[in-house]
Amino acid sequence: MGFDMDIEGLKKKFKDAIEKVPKKVGDAIEEEGQKIFDRTQVIVPRERTRTYPEELKDSGVLDHSHSGTKYSSKITYGDSDTDGVGVDYAAAVHEILTARHDPPTQAKYVEQPLIEAIPDVKKAVAAAIEKKFKEVLR
Repeated sequence: MGFDMDIEGLKKKFKDAIEKVPKKVGDAIEEEGQKIFDRTQVIVPRERTRTYPEELKDSGVLDHSHSGTKYSSKITYGDSDTDGVGVDYAAAVHEILTARHDPPTQAKYVEQPLIEAIPDVKKAVAAAIEKKFKEVLR
């Protein structure tokens, strides 16, 4: 009784998997980035005193990008050139902890969801890598 193993074939499979891991991780980053952005949209303040109360919320942008093997998701609010809200206003609303906001809205509307999501992002990235390598061993 015994078994044979094609080590060169296995090395090729692992090499192929390693080349595909960045894309799988990128997919996980995009999916988790969308979840974080969705959460920011729930808690971003809506000011009753402004002409258009959804301005800040509507200025939110989720941008997925990659360069080579670097994948990222970026969330921004406020862009004076395009939405009239302005980065300074968005930053002030984000940072001033003493300002009153009707629940569920709050200051730190980007930072808090991001911090809360760190364990989920780590799990999603690890799962993407694990899945790719398990495919090799099938």
